[in-house]
Amino acid sequence: MRIIASIVAVACAAPLAATADTDVSINTAPYAFASYGTTGNPIATTPTPAGGASVSNDDGGAYDVGFWTATTSFSLSSTNATLSITDLAADDRVVVELNGAVVDAAGIYGPGTGTFIFTPTGSQVAQTFNGNSNGIPVDVTSGFVVGLNTIELIVNNTGSGIYGGLTGGPTSLTFAGLVTPNGGGVPEPATWAMMLVGVGGLGAMTRLRRRQAALTA
Repeated sequence: MRIIASIVAVACAAPLAATADTDVSINTAPYAFASYGTTGNPIATTPTPAGGASVSNDDGGAYDVGFWTATTSFSLSSTNATLSITDLAADDRVVVELNGAVVDAAGIYGPGTGTFIFTPTGSQVAQTFNGNSNGIPVDVTSGFVVGLNTIELIVNNTGSGIYGGLTGGPTSLTFAGLVTPNGGGVPEPATWAMMLVGVGGLGAMTRLRRRQAALTA
């Protein structure tokens, strides 16, 4: 009896889905940066805050960064969440990937269809863009996973906005976003299983007590 009661207590106390918002803006969340030259060669740079939710990546004034990324991660205990992007801009163009899938894109001379390069030595592929800070806000409601989620911002420095190949020159990124778990907390599958075991145990305990009462009546 005590074991069954303990199972019920543990099941009822099991954690629910997280309900706290996570600010994933570029100058708020912990981001890891990687920079590359126009031929795909790695460059050691330190992007610097440029006010609000913006950073610049000018390689100490050398202006030789052609491709760079900013990556952060956050945890969810449910896939029911929303990523609200409230500002997105780049010099020259940027895509936002959530767990490897593109969920937003912006650039100079957008909106429109231009090209994008997804790896330091990759080729240009067609990509649709919003204009810088246009088409905002964007709410992303799918593509989340239980556990660790990753946001990657990929920037192309082109000198020609949403068109063309990689070049040097000044480059910057603006990104403001908030991850909000939806709902009031949903038990995970393991929690539901424990609760069902507990409820079943309570039913068995009730039936046993009724039999004992009948025998002693």
